[in-house]
Amino acid sequence: MEDVVDWYAEACLCLRSGIRGKKASELFRGQIGEAVHVALGRPEEERARLIIQSDTIEARLPWAKIAQLAARPDFPVIV
Repeated sequence: MEDVVDWYAEACLCLRSGIRGKKASELFRGQIGEAVHVALGRPEEERARLIIQSDTIEARLPWAKIAQLAARPDFPVIV
């Protein structure tokens, strides 16, 4: 993961279905920082299936990477 995160870049939070060939459901579209906040508020049993996609990142971010973003000291506080 990059040292510098563009928290305001457009991103999409999706929930993978767990069924091969079935498209993931879009839960949220907005900025990366907001997508991480929304992901943190989702039920714990969904977390393993959450991903964030953005044009500014090379790959889909799974839950482990989402949690790492949330733990960064520069993670934006949304009021």
